[in-house]
Amino acid sequence: MRKLFILFLFFLSITFSISATNLKIMVNTGHIGAVNTLLYHEKESLLFSGGEDGTVRVWNISNKKPVHVLRVSHLPVKKLAIDPAGSKVAVITRRDVGTFYLSVWDWKEEKKLYSRNLSEQPLYLSYSPKGSFLVYSITRWQSLTFLDGNTGEELDFLREGFGIVTAFLISSSENTIMTYSPSGTIQYWDIRTGQRKTFIQTQAGLTDLHFTGNLRYMAGTDGKELFLVDLVDGSVKASYPLPGIRAISINPENDKIACYYLTDEGPAVAVMTLYGNFLYKKEIAFREESSLLDILYHSNIIYTSHENGSIITYNEYLQGKEIFSTSWLAGITDVSFTDNNMVLSMPERIVTISSELLDPEMREVNTSYPTLVNMIINPNPIGGKTGIKPFWDGRIVLWGKEKENAGFTLMDPITGEFDEIVKLSSSIISLDISFNQILILQEDGSSIIFDPYTGKTVFRYSYFGLKNAIFFKGRIVAGKSRTSGLDTPLLQINPKTGETVPFKDSNLFTYFIIDDSKEERFYSIGIERKNQKLSTILKQHSISNSSLQYLESQETLLEYAGEDLSAWAIPDPDSNAVYSSLGFEGVKKIINGNIIKFTDSGNIPRKLLIHSSYLFSLNRDSTISVWNKETGEKLLNIYLFNDLNWVAIPERSGYYSSPDGEKHLTLYLYGNLYSGDPKRFKLN
Repeated sequence: MRKLFILFLFFLSITFSISATNLKIMVNTGHIGAVNTLLYHEKESLLFSGGEDGTVRVWNISNKKPVHVLRVSHLPVKKLAIDPAGSKVAVITRRDVGTFYLSVWDWKEEKKLYSRNLSEQPLYLSYSPKGSFLVYSITRWQSLTFLDGNTGEELDFLREGFGIVTAFLISSSENTIMTYSPSGTIQYWDIRTGQRKTFIQTQAGLTDLHFTGNLRYMAGTDGKELFLVDLVDGSVKASYPLPGIRAISINPENDKIACYYLTDEGPAVAVMTLYGNFLYKKEIAFREESSLLDILYHSNIIYTSHENGSIITYNEYLQGKEIFSTSWLAGITDVSFTDNNMVLSMPERIVTISSELLDPEMREVNTSYPTLVNMIINPNPIGGKTGIKPFWDGRIVLWGKEKENAGFTLMDPITGEFDEIVKLSSSIISLDISFNQILILQEDGSSIIFDPYTGKTVFRYSYFGLKNAIFFKGRIVAGKSRTSGLDTPLLQINPKTGETVPFKDSNLFTYFIIDDSKEERFYSIGIERKNQKLSTILKQHSISNSSLQYLESQETLLEYAGEDLSAWAIPDPDSNAVYSSLGFEGVKKIINGNIIKFTDSGNIPRKLLIHSSYLFSLNRDSTISVWNKETGEKLLNIYLFNDLNWVAIPERSGYYSSPDGEKHLTLYLYGNLYSGDPKRFKLN
């Protein structure tokens, strides 16, 4: 069964009266992947969240709408600190094993101010009350580092170490710092002179430390009990047996303590209230549907962040929960083009979009008007994470990318009719097509060539460690790990005899290969070791003759210092240019030895496709970006939602959308939340 949606789309030569600098359009969606940390900005009454997707999102807690989104990295955000007096946020992201990165941003301007590398994740990170200092502690004798809050310059404060500090508190005057060490010592120091003012012995071994709003007490756990420590004399004001605590948050308005902990019956959340010298526990109606990672308590609301990208709220006094934010984006797993249709795969659906804008002949005739777009939705016969390749007869090949849906079929993207699914025992990691033959490489190293017209497998081959395989000039070229034999990451395979010939290459392994159909060459992306460090390299390989006896030359086109195992490259069918998403920093065009960076889309491009004069990218967050492939100008970002509404936001002001698409948008005009009809800014 199929549904037909008549929608209206996008762009070209439409003028608009509000400039792009005055209108800000925010898409109402949350993090892709885990939400690792939550913080509340008291002065601005805003919620900050940091996620596995490398973004910091700033939320209006009243309407649950986004105010700002900072794309700080392609790496996970692990910890945040907010300048209480200004508009700075410090962000810790994890790089390689044992390497972390501190960056400081002006969250209002969405601009990075400074950054520095760190050898480990800080134990504690905080701004001083006036924002003059940014301070962090690590696991060394000289534990504390002070940075100038505005410039990031390291300051010469408390240089003489006194042991590991796991929590600290800076006075409102910014002259004194209180430190806690796991040995059970509280010490007060003059920040500028380094003189110790007070030494207090207290409860040892406390972790996950938080301070009450009046700054009199500190709450923490030793893994068995919750402790409330008096910061004046170090005495334990109160304690409560509560094993399995995973996260703590203190409400600054009333100093109540929210705890997330594990019990024999499962995860639980409780609020602890101090009466005299005793803590009293109140259980919160809590149901964990995805692993909880952090907790924040403010007013009478408990915010919980989760592994599935959601932020959930619980009212202390009311039963039930509400979704504060989650990802409302459709989980697009692949995109391709057939004739003048764009086809998208999602776990449960195959969506085909047809438009005059995808037809070069029609676009030349009609370039100045909004264009009718048809959206056809069919069930996904493979299900789950699905890849797409266009077949020569207008159908598409669908294949399962996971073991649970390992198999493939041919499908008509318009009618939804599909052939019998060919089941496989191992997930498919690459698929290529040459006229009426389909080359399939499975995760276990086995590959087949399948003829869909006869329904027969015409070639079988197995080689452990293969990462990618393509048809190339009547042969198969495969990328693999150097350690899996023949001391090379590239192989040539004869699909008639199975004869295998190694190509010489310096990569440790090659995971991506694509053919340049108009030239005697192909491109590869792989990992190479240089100066004891790993780099990801995009190379061009040229052959000497059609027999593929040897490679005449190879040339490095682009290099990224680090590992990027999902980068893409695609040659331009109309020129000798090649486009790549290598390096997590947008799209680059390489032509005649020059590297041209395309306009930043605000996303992380991964798979690249060319259709007509446009370059498309399927981004890591399942959005789609479009550029003019000649000029590198970004044209628009496309968002498809779970309810099959869509929004397209061009580089200039305004937006295009399906009839109800604007419900997924929040608009700000001249810096203020726009409460009028958003259709005022709709372009179609």
